[in-house]
Order: sequence, then structure tokens, then C-alpha cells
Amino acid sequence: MRGIIVILVGLIAGVAISGTTASIIKYTNKPEFCISCHEMEVATYDEYRRSKHFQNASGVQTSCSDCHVDKSSWPAMMYDKTRKGVYDIYQHLRGSIDTPEKYQARKAQLVERVFEDMRANDSAACRHCHDWNTVNLKLQEGRAINAHEKARPEETCVDCHKGVAHESNKPTPEEEGGFEL
Repeated sequence: MRGIIVILVGLIAGVAISGTTASIIKYTNKPEFCISCHEMEVATYDEYRRSKHFQNASGVQTSCSDCHVDKSSWPAMMYDKTRKGVYDIYQHLRGSIDTPEKYQARKAQLVERVFEDMRANDSAACRHCHDWNTVNLKLQEGRAINAHEKARPEETCVDCHKGVAHESNKPTPEEEGGFEL
């Protein structure tokens, strides 16, 4: 009898822990959470709201976590959320980007950090939604077709697609690449 009680308590605790974890993950993946606990509302949220990832003809909308959290697997997501969350909390407590001036002063470094992460995981966040197996190059413009045919084997999405969600990250005319979606 005692063994059954231990098993039942274990099962109930497991369900409670799993449900709580899932709820926390779901809540912390929402843009409302991202902009409520750090300076992103002032710094980049308006840019995102003007992007094609926020509003587009198809009605498909991404959230902050869709691009900034590796969701290729549960362990990858948990590692990425933990690593980035700790970093964000640390920077928030330091006040490193708590004013528009401080943010602008560090923006290039922050953008490069995101691009490095995306290059390191072969743009896993992009590939979570954009699947090469369903891309129809014939429906794209000539410039995009040529670039995609060349880039597929050796480059990753962010090598060309900069400024997709945050327009101030777009390359200058002097820089090469930088295709919009």
C-alpha cells in the first residue's frame, strides 16, 4: 500500500512540475513578457511591430522568442532560454541599456551577438518556420533565386537577411547582401 501511495504522490508531483514548467515556458515566450521585464519596449519593439514578421499578407506572426530562442529541441530551447535570460537579467541589473542613448551605444555589439548565435546554430530559429523543402524558388524574384541557389550549401539565413524584424539592423547601401523577406 505504501508503495502505491509513493507512486501516486510521485505521479502527481511530476504532472504538477511538468505543467508548471510548460506554463512558465509558454508565458516567457510571449512578447508581452519580453517587453515587460527589460528595455526592449523602448529599444526594439517598435521596429519589430513595423516588420513583416509582425504584420504581413499571410497573417502569420512571429514572437520575440520565435527568432531569439533556439527551439530545435527541448534541451536546446531550455539551454538557450536560460543562457539568454541570465545574460538579460544581468545586463538589466547593470543598467547597461536602460536609456535610449545607452542602447544605441551598445546596439552594434548586441546585434552582432545575436547574429553570432544564429550563425552558430545555422539559423535554427529561422529554419523553425522557413523550411527549404517547402521553398519554391520559382515564386521568388530573380535576385533572390540567384542568392538562394548560391547560399544554400555554405551560408546561413542571417548572412543575408539582416534587418528583417529590426529595420535599424539592415545593412547600409555600402554593405553587400541584406535581402528583405
